[in-house]
Amino acid sequence: MEFFALLALCCLLPILLITGLIGFWIGKSLSGSPLKPEDQFANLVYSWLETNRLDTDTAERVLRLLEQEGATLRAKAQPVPPASPSPEESETVTSVSPLPEVLHASSATAVAALPMHPAPAPTAPPLTVTDRIGPIFAALLSLGTRRMLLVIGTFLLIISSLVLVIFNWNSFLPIVQVGILAALTGGLWGLGWWMGQRETLATAGRNLSSIAALLVPIVVFSFTRPGLLDLATDTALLVVSSVSMAIYIGGAWYVRRVFYSLAASAAAIGVLVSAFWQWDVGLQWQPVWAFGWWFAALAVTHRLAHSSAAPLALGPRVMQWAGPPLSLLVSLSLVLAEPIPMFAWPAMITFGLGSVFGAGAAWLERQPRWVWVTALTLPVAVLIGTVLPDLGLRWANLNLALLTSVYVGMMALIERRGQAYAIPLLASMPLLLVVALLTALDRTAIGQSYPLLLVAGGLLVVLLERGQLRLLQPNRTLAGSIGLALVMVLLNVWVASFVEAWVQRGLITLVIGGMGFVLHAASFTARISYAPLVLRWMGAALIAIGSLMTALLDPVWRLPALAPAAVLYGWCAFRERNSFWSVASLTVVLGLVASVLERVGWLSTFEHYLLAGTSVASVYAIGGSLIRRGPFGYWATPALFWGGVLGSGSTLLLISAFFTPSMAAVSAALIASIVWLGLSFIWQRWQFGYPAAAMLGWAWLLAVVGEFLHWEGGLSGIGVLAVLLGVGYGGAALVLRRWAPFDRPYAQLAIATALVLPIPTLPVVLEVSAYRMHLPLTAGSATLILAVGAVAYRRWRILSLALIQLVMAIGGTANWLFAPNVSLIGWTLLATAVIVGLGGAGARRRRSTAVLRVLGLDGYGIGAVTGLIALTMLFDGSLSSLAWPLLINALVIGIIAVSEQSKVGAVLNVTALIGSTAGWLAQTDLTIPWQAAWLVLALVPLMLAGWASRRYAPVTIWQRLTLWLSLIVGVITVIVAAYDLRALVVALINTGVLYVTATVCERRSEYAYLAGVAFVAASLGQFLVWDLHEMQLYVIPVGVYLLAFANGIRYFQRQDRLARMIDTGAVGLLLGATFLQAAGSPSNVGYILFVGGESLLIATYGALMRLRVPFVGGLACFVLGILWLVGNAARLLNQWLLLGLLGLLMLLAYVVLERQQERLRRAGRDWAVRLQQWR
Repeated sequence: MEFFALLALCCLLPILLITGLIGFWIGKSLSGSPLKPEDQFANLVYSWLETNRLDTDTAERVLRLLEQEGATLRAKAQPVPPASPSPEESETVTSVSPLPEVLHASSATAVAALPMHPAPAPTAPPLTVTDRIGPIFAALLSLGTRRMLLVIGTFLLIISSLVLVIFNWNSFLPIVQVGILAALTGGLWGLGWWMGQRETLATAGRNLSSIAALLVPIVVFSFTRPGLLDLATDTALLVVSSVSMAIYIGGAWYVRRVFYSLAASAAAIGVLVSAFWQWDVGLQWQPVWAFGWWFAALAVTHRLAHSSAAPLALGPRVMQWAGPPLSLLVSLSLVLAEPIPMFAWPAMITFGLGSVFGAGAAWLERQPRWVWVTALTLPVAVLIGTVLPDLGLRWANLNLALLTSVYVGMMALIERRGQAYAIPLLASMPLLLVVALLTALDRTAIGQSYPLLLVAGGLLVVLLERGQLRLLQPNRTLAGSIGLALVMVLLNVWVASFVEAWVQRGLITLVIGGMGFVLHAASFTARISYAPLVLRWMGAALIAIGSLMTALLDPVWRLPALAPAAVLYGWCAFRERNSFWSVASLTVVLGLVASVLERVGWLSTFEHYLLAGTSVASVYAIGGSLIRRGPFGYWATPALFWGGVLGSGSTLLLISAFFTPSMAAVSAALIASIVWLGLSFIWQRWQFGYPAAAMLGWAWLLAVVGEFLHWEGGLSGIGVLAVLLGVGYGGAALVLRRWAPFDRPYAQLAIATALVLPIPTLPVVLEVSAYRMHLPLTAGSATLILAVGAVAYRRWRILSLALIQLVMAIGGTANWLFAPNVSLIGWTLLATAVIVGLGGAGARRRRSTAVLRVLGLDGYGIGAVTGLIALTMLFDGSLSSLAWPLLINALVIGIIAVSEQSKVGAVLNVTALIGSTAGWLAQTDLTIPWQAAWLVLALVPLMLAGWASRRYAPVTIWQRLTLWLSLIVGVITVIVAAYDLRALVVALINTGVLYVTATVCERRSEYAYLAGVAFVAASLGQFLVWDLHEMQLYVIPVGVYLLAFANGIRYFQRQDRLARMIDTGAVGLLLGATFLQAAGSPSNVGYILFVGGESLLIATYGALMRLRVPFVGGLACFVLGILWLVGNAARLLNQWLLLGLLGLLMLLAYVVLERQQERLRRAGRDWAVRLQQWR
């Protein structure tokens, strides 16, 4: 049973798959291929010809063209089908025929069967049962089907055989099993050979032979099993690999196929591995012995590549490419995993053999890439030697240095074969050099390896100059420069390694660098083009390193070490007239100056550093500025650079001196200010005056913080002391005015200082203190400074700033004299504001110059701000305290508005008058809502006054403003009055009066509508006052008002669409509110009756006024009311009775509609037309 189950499982799926393919194939053959576009167009031409919509000549030409494009034409045209054809008559047979017969048949048939009306488009005739059966039998008996049946039978036979063998394999004898495998392998190979003889089956035959070849090791291995040869596992693997390799080699040589070459290579790898297992070769030595196999593969590859069997070289070439890297990787992995001598020696031998292999492969294969193997494996072999205790890191360092020198020489020799061969050596040299330098960890290693590196560098330069090393010749200058620089550095380190003290090493570096720096100017060094440049720059670098080391490590040698550096750099600067060397020289000079000052003890405190930095920065800056245009101008830029650096550092020290001020810091700030002033004249840059003035201000600040300048009063005292700074800036500006524009920074800072002078004294205004006089003192001083500046520079706009300070002085004086009487101070400021405002108006009125007009405009702004401050001080929490101040402000603003004809002034005037009126009302005993209600009535005279102003030209600007401001304030007051219902009613009545006044003044109906809204709202509010809560009392007045409002818009403004929208809102409000009341109480029939009556009234109104919306809305709501009554009554009836009545009604409605259908349709059209004519 298990056998048959497995057989079914193996055969069921293939059978189902093949059966599905047969069905798909038959279906595809029955469906036929789709018509080509040419055939479709030809059929369309035939249909046009048969229906006489196309003449014969044109059809003939078109069909000829279609035939040339590959279309299939019919034997004769199909006749036009009759109106009701029978199935037998509709059957047609198509075939390929000559074109003339087609055309004649088509034309004859078309004339004989020409219909009186256009014939329908031709359709494809349906297939009969006979037409369907024939292709099915043809498909079943076709060659493809027979082949498929053969394949299926074969497949089933093979599957059954395999299942039989698998389930009975262990019951066979070993020799029988071997025979089965051998027979299977031989059969496959023979079948493949037979198929390979056929041209159509050659590829399949080769593949089948390859499968048989892959089974050879299995057949050979089956001979070694127990019962036959009974060999051990390692011996069996060696035998199998050897026999398989021999067979594959013979097959490759006989058949000349690459597959057997690759298989032989794989078998050769198996021979190698099994041999290692057979003779117990240690893992660390296996890569060494494996290289014998790789060398053999290299020789075989070279031999085959130059013979007639060149394609067979692929197999050994794969061994040649994959074997050596694998051996190297195994050896390196063993050493890295356990770095002991037992693994180190084999690894060194392996990498040595790898380098020899790379050289041999490069020589035989003529491929430069194999040189990479040699170039990389030798250094790795040397590094592996560090694991050996007898060799160590020093041995590796020495050998790497030696390899570096050897690689330079090898490059010159190997490049004769080709430049590409030298690339790996060239690329490896920097790596070797870096590793050699990193592994030189002590003086002994440096003493041994650096001479070899010096030899490498010198040899590189010599070979380059002799024209060798062609790979580097395009970049000879760069390569030679690197080599010469490397020689100088290595020479310095090598010589310095003979001493132990770092100071001595620094002196040696200084001496060697100085010698190289001097030699760059010698004539004999110019024979090598790049030598002077390298000697100069490397010498300069060594001088810098040596002098810096010596100066930092031993203060005694500081001056002797820095002086030669400064001299040498300066000599080079004078010689080459180059700013770089002047920078270096001046930098070292700075170190010399610092050393001298430290030697004499002038760098012991913070003040010393500050004064020294400022002084040296001043000298550098002034000196560099003076010589910048002379023959030594190349010293100017470095001097200015270091002057800027030191100046920046000194500035930072000055900023930090704020926390610990001293006279030294003040002196340094004054020196910096003088230096900046001098630089501004030297460079003719007046912008340098800004830092000069800033330094002067910083000196003043340090003096104040350090209490070298003192005034009682804390922060306000600082404001008084700032008067000295402002006077100083102003005096400097007046002195420097004759050298304009160098006075500009001081003048600007004087103005800025004057503007901020009163700010520190403002806090004393709020205090009862003896320092209240500081504000008028500082403000008065600022006024004087600004006034003098305005007169001296003829900048009259500064007088506006002076006026601001004067107002502050007046306010400060009032605060000083009248404190704590805030009201008196406020009246003083208000009087000042009035004077300033009227003065500005007078200036703009009497004089027409641009300056005075601008000053007058500034006076308006200053007066406005002063007036606001005064109002703030006069306000005591109640609006009544501002009645007189607002009235005075209104008068002054009115005068200015009339003078300027300014609408802004008119707005402020009306606002102040309204505020004054509110202040007078606030003096009564009325509450705030009632004050707001009566304030609306007080707006009526204001509106009338604005309306009357249109007759007088100077005050016409008030006409529109009084209207809009009154209306806006009216809305705001109504909102305020809403806190008291009775006051709200009065406010709405007064608002209605206000809108009626606006209607009379402006002659516009919109204000009348708004007045009506106000009166209606007042009436509704009165209902609330009377505690009436019936909804209809509120809805009906609003709805009636909306209907009246819509009529007004319709008849006075001719806006029918807007009126229709308002009618819709009115009808919805009236009927909707009532309908909601009825829905809220279904048992209350009164509301339902009220809905009906109200809807009839509205519909009657719509019919009389010929209005569409009220008429339709009323009728619709009336019908809903009737339905509601009927539905309410129907709830009391029996369900079956109700259903019967509904049925009778439906029948009756059907009868009526059926009998009076035409009349009802005509009546509906008449009513639609009539309603369309209504508004």
